[in-house]
Amino acid sequence: MSSGYEVRRNESYRAAWELAWDNLPIDALPEVAKATGSEFDGRTFHVRLLDRSASVDVETKEVCGDLPELDRFLSIVILHYLAGDHRAKPSEEWALFRQLPGGESFHGAFHKRVVEELARTFAEDPAALSRAGQRLCGRVEGFGSATVVLGFLPNLPVRATVWQGDDEVPGNATMLFPASASRLLPTEDFAEVGAVVLAALRRASRLS
Repeated sequence: MSSGYEVRRNESYRAAWELAWDNLPIDALPEVAKATGSEFDGRTFHVRLLDRSASVDVETKEVCGDLPELDRFLSIVILHYLAGDHRAKPSEEWALFRQLPGGESFHGAFHKRVVEELARTFAEDPAALSRAGQRLCGRVEGFGSATVVLGFLPNLPVRATVWQGDDEVPGNATMLFPASASRLLPTEDFAEVGAVVLAALRRASRLS
């Protein structure tokens, strides 16, 4: 029997799923495709997602793809992204999660779920972060002990950095988003983005 929590979680998901579809500007998708370098054939929108891809079928209302981390919550994020404002290029400035509009309210949970786990996974072996980032089609930057910038979705990069600890100072990490990212997604969605990026980096780090 499902717990009360799971029932509420499923109901919340269904409501968010229906609202995301209701708010999807289907008539504007050709322009979104052009702005993001994606493809839309009038029925299915194909978009790059990290090192893989995802497709959104506006007739059957299905979101699918070959990214192992693609689940129903990430599917909602993709729908929100397609409904975002793609008229301007992403900011070259970076922001912490808590610096996004309203992000302070979710900061504690994001830090524990994503940032602390990023440090736990890669701070002792920063080179593993660099290798994993490259396997996800990201680029390595010379900051901290290791930094990678991943193209999560077109015009929506994510920057992950770790600092290696020692006997006196524990390892640390940050995950940054474009300062203008809130025009593409609501702030709470970046908690899911961060979790997916972390899971994908862990997956890539296990590849031989």
